[in-house]
Amino acid sequence: AGGSSNASAAPNADPDFDGLTNFLEYALNTDPASRNPSPVVQDTETVGADKFLRLTIPKNTSAVGVTYEIQATGNLLDSTSWSANGLIIEQNTGSLLQVRDNVPIGSGGPRFLRLRVSQ
Repeated sequence: AGGSSNASAAPNADPDFDGLTNFLEYALNTDPASRNPSPVVQDTETVGADKFLRLTIPKNTSAVGVTYEIQATGNLLDSTSWSANGLIIEQNTGSLLQVRDNVPIGSGGPRFLRLRVSQ
């Protein structure tokens, strides 16, 4: 059962031990009481001769006050380098967010994408 006296119901808790916190399960519309694989899909999109990293995120249409943002970086050692600037939003509906990197794969260094969900 939920409630403030149940530590398993806290937003940062992961009672099913699947690596997704209760808040993330709420945002992605998965069941926090059942172990689920991450519904976030990473793939590539080819545009012309170039391939780009892409993330596809299911969104909970009932989630109130949730902000979804895809960010990219080429430097995992610099926590301030993550940014959404320049990323290509391919789809952004009530139930889906699909974002592509703006730097082609293999154009000079590694690239990383992440999902940032906040309230």
